[in-house]
Amino acid sequence: MNRLNTQDRPADLSRRSRLCGALRAIDTRISRASAALSPRRRSRLLIGVSLLFAGAMLGGSWFLEGEDSQTITYVLIAIWWIPFSVLSSGGR
Repeated sequence: MNRLNTQDRPADLSRRSRLCGALRAIDTRISRASAALSPRRRSRLLIGVSLLFAGAMLGGSWFLEGEDSQTITYVLIAIWWIPFSVLSSGGR
C-alpha cells in the first residue's frame, strides 16, 4: 500500500522551484560574466584553467596508483569540462 502525505507535496514543489530559480540565476550570472570578458582574457583564463587541471591530473596519477588514479583523472576531467565549456562558449 502506497501512503503519500499530501501535505508534503506543496513544500517539495516550492523547494524544487526555488532550486530551479537559483540555478537559473547562477547560470545567468556566469553567462554575463563570461560575455563581459574580452576574447584575449577568455583564452588566457582557458589556458590557465586547463594547465591547472592538467597538473592536478598528473599529480593525482603520480601519487595514486591503479584504479584510484584513473577515477581521479575522470573526475577531474568532468570538473574541468564546466569552466572549459563556459569560457569557450563566450557567453552565447
